[in-house]
Amino acid sequence: MHIREYGYFSLTLILAGCLTMGCSSLPFIGQPQDTSIDMTGFTSGNQSDNSPDYTNFDSILADIANIEFPESINMSVNGTPEKEILFIQGDGIDMTGNASSWMVAVRYANTTSLVTYDHNSRNVVSWPAGFSGPAIQTDQIISPGGLIEDNRDLIFKDRITNETLSDKLVLEEGNYTFTRSGQGASRILIFNATTGVLISSHE
Repeated sequence: MHIREYGYFSLTLILAGCLTMGCSSLPFIGQPQDTSIDMTGFTSGNQSDNSPDYTNFDSILADIANIEFPESINMSVNGTPEKEILFIQGDGIDMTGNASSWMVAVRYANTTSLVTYDHNSRNVVSWPAGFSGPAIQTDQIISPGGLIEDNRDLIFKDRITNETLSDKLVLEEGNYTFTRSGQGASRILIFNATTGVLISSHE
C-alpha cells in the first residue's frame, strides 16, 4: 500500500469517527475540541423538507462560507481573517461528483477545524493538529462534477453494477486523487485540479 493511501485511510477513519460519535473524539494526533456554539445551519435527527443537501460540492463550499467559527466571536469587522480550505475529501463519490459524505479542513484565525457533512447534517470540531499544505483556491479549480464529466470513461471504466467498491476523491496541494478500493486491489488516479488533466495512475 502506498504512503499516500495510508494517509487517506487515516482520514477516512477520522470521518467515520466523526459521523458515528458526533465528533466528540477523533482517532488522530492532537485532541479535538468541541466548538460548543450554535453553528448556523447545523442539523441532526429528523429532517424537514427544507433541510440542506450536503451531498453536492458547491453546497458545502457555500455552507463553509457562512459558518461562524468560535474564533470569530468578539472579532472586529476589519480584523476578520479569511477562511482557508486546506483539504477536502468526498467518500462515496458517484458519477455526478456528489458524495455520501464530505470532510473539509478549514483554517481560520490561525486555528484549524474539521467540518464533516453527511447528507443533511454538519459537524464541526477544532483540530489542533492542523494540516500542512497550501490553501485551496476553490475559484480556480475544476469541480468534482466537472472532473468526472471530463474523465468519466477513465474514472468509471471498470465499475460493475452492484459491485461493492469504495470511491473516494481527495483534493489537496493542487491535485485531485481518485481512489477506488475493493475486490482486493486499489486503483489510484491523480489529476491536476485546475485543468482536470490526468497526471498519473496506479492500478
